[in-house]
Amino acid sequence: MTMMPAAPSAPHAAPPRPVGHRPSLQDTVRRQRCSASRRVRRQLTSKGSPEGSLQYSEKQKEPCMTQPNRRPGRPRDAELSDAIERAIVDIVTSGGASELSISGIVERAGTSRPAFYRRHPDLNAAILHVLQHRYPHVGTPDTGTLEGDLLVLQRAEIEMLNDPFFRRVLPHVMLAADDDEESRRYYVDHFVRPRRTQIGEVLAAAARRGEIPDEYDTNAVCDALIGLLLPVTMIPGGDTLGEDAVTRSVRVAMSIAREHAAA
Repeated sequence: MTMMPAAPSAPHAAPPRPVGHRPSLQDTVRRQRCSASRRVRRQLTSKGSPEGSLQYSEKQKEPCMTQPNRRPGRPRDAELSDAIERAIVDIVTSGGASELSISGIVERAGTSRPAFYRRHPDLNAAILHVLQHRYPHVGTPDTGTLEGDLLVLQRAEIEMLNDPFFRRVLPHVMLAADDDEESRRYYVDHFVRPRRTQIGEVLAAAARRGEIPDEYDTNAVCDALIGLLLPVTMIPGGDTLGEDAVTRSVRVAMSIAREHAAA
């Protein structure tokens, strides 16, 4: 029986892809790279390509798009915090503390209530934060004399007391401190105690220099310094405190420091 010669083998071909076949991730990436390379070559050879729109990377020697220079800026969180603080100051200065509300603050600041609550637990805390940021604690002066030190402290105090925002918001802060333990603690810890501590430090330095007796009443001196100024700020439309108020309050405080020994 004659054997039929074997048919020549057909060249090897990839099996047909089944219906619904999805290309692998490697195939997809390869095709995307090829397409990108073709687009880049067309841009490089086109007459309308803007000069300098493409450049070659020194490492890869492949064309890459230039990136615009980005100028460093303040974080968005800081900008929102500043906007909230400005909104509080603007509302109080223009309409009084009674006009303050969280809804009004976030609307004026261009933000949201969640953004407000991420920074402050409530309205009173926000106001106290603004006060602390607006009137930061100054360093203890060391002019070499008790009078010079007290003058420095009183001038900084009067600058705060003359601020329209402070005058309008102070009654609200006092009421909040009277009603809310947390607000009272914050106000005492961040405003009352640091200032009295400073006065105690300058009095101690004066005692070491021999300007005042070793025994003195720090609280009496503090009460004299603020007691002569605060009533003016509490009166609606009260006069602006000037240098005469500074020198007068300092003279009274120095007299008390020299004559009023601690009990």
